[in-house]
Amino acid sequence: MTERTKAKKLTWLPYQKRLIADQSRYILVEKSRRIGFDFTDAYRHTMKRITGKSDRDLWYTSADESAAQEYIEYCRHYHERVQRLVDYFEEHLEDAQDTRGAIKAFCIRFPNGSRINALSSSPRRLRSKGGDVVISEFAFHDKPPLLYAAAQPVMLWGDTMTIGSTHNGEGSLFNRFCGDARLATGGTTEKGGRPLTPWSHHFIDIHTAVEQGLVELINGERATKFTRDQFLANLRAGCATEDHWLQEYCCQPSTETTAWLPYDLIRTCEDDKCPAPGAPLTAERADGEVRYAGIDVGRKKDLTVAWIFGLVGDVLWTRRVVVLEKTTIPDQVDILAGALRQAKVQRTCVDATGLGIGLSDGLKRELGEYAVEAVTFTGPVKERLAVPVRARFEDRTLRIADDGSVREGLHKVRKTVTASGNVRFEAERDEAGHADEFWAVALAIEAAGQLNDIQVSVVDTSGLEAEGEDDELDVVEQERKAAAAQVAEA
Repeated sequence: MTERTKAKKLTWLPYQKRLIADQSRYILVEKSRRIGFDFTDAYRHTMKRITGKSDRDLWYTSADESAAQEYIEYCRHYHERVQRLVDYFEEHLEDAQDTRGAIKAFCIRFPNGSRINALSSSPRRLRSKGGDVVISEFAFHDKPPLLYAAAQPVMLWGDTMTIGSTHNGEGSLFNRFCGDARLATGGTTEKGGRPLTPWSHHFIDIHTAVEQGLVELINGERATKFTRDQFLANLRAGCATEDHWLQEYCCQPSTETTAWLPYDLIRTCEDDKCPAPGAPLTAERADGEVRYAGIDVGRKKDLTVAWIFGLVGDVLWTRRVVVLEKTTIPDQVDILAGALRQAKVQRTCVDATGLGIGLSDGLKRELGEYAVEAVTFTGPVKERLAVPVRARFEDRTLRIADDGSVREGLHKVRKTVTASGNVRFEAERDEAGHADEFWAVALAIEAAGQLNDIQVSVVDTSGLEAEGEDDELDVVEQERKAAAAQVAEA
């Protein structure tokens, strides 16, 4: 018997008690990692057989063999706490069509003749079987649709099915089941003409588990002294990305597969020479460098983000990122006009949707009619803006800071296609914003594209900068007027 299954007092938390007591035929558990699903489910099924409530076999499958062995050890442990185990054994299930050969199954047999069989993922080996079914970490099996198709008939003669898993992306079959379960819980019986499985839905994210005593249980087992806040903070700090935290512990499926900018793509353009949000303007202008900006506007719920790039060769280098939170529009105009002047930005595109109209109008008054373009966001406009962003990242012709908030803001945008075939670029709103960084970058790239199309020449200011700030501002104004004239001619 393994160390983890040695006899000790069993303490069940409320969410575990609810699962143990659930008598539904179809049970779906949407869960965080390491909250005790297998440990609890093994107890539930073992006690059903010990107490005579079931004389049917149970077929448990998980994504790997070690998990199957662990599950059967839990069952064995619970049985031996109550009475002497009749039989514990291993057997090999052959399958000539499977290149992996025989699959090891771990089994215990009860006095009433029923068995609990635990094996790793193998859809074909569930065929011709009968009894209860438990599928652990369903979303991480090699072929979930085939596994479910093989498993569902196993419980045809009035038996039960339990599926428990963390999420594995928005497009997974498990995520679809979770959506169906929420509808079924609300009383919906069909969806799109398809009858819904009457799932009994258990939602156990890490916050639910902590609220119901998980930290105190861990402290008692491990002699630690974490507060609940400390435990959650440490757990979150250990996650590589916000996406990792949300999927593994908060029951929110990863957006990585649908993200317009996946994390790996974003990281290819990170450079420690670029400033993080809030840092001052960096780098003197290189020879021939032209600067552009994009501003995504927020007021109360969202941030205002102004992204300033310098184009050196064919690469856009981040020179400054200004972030404003809960700042009045007049104050935003003053702050951003000053930042754009200091950076000698030649053209700026501003989100003029809603309250952005006031900001764009104010910046036009301060900087000149042709130095600022108001962009109203619509579906087609967002698509036009988003495509060049990805192209820049794929070509590595853009540089950003190695910064978590920047990374998450860029990663939030997802491309979806509606039933009518319309493309949408959307992002979830949270306390960190609404993909404000992404749209600021997109607008800056739009500004750069416009000036490049009309081939603006850059005034060499190297010989004038030493004469003082006023002279610098005069040169910037000359540059803006030259750009404006070319735009007007175009």
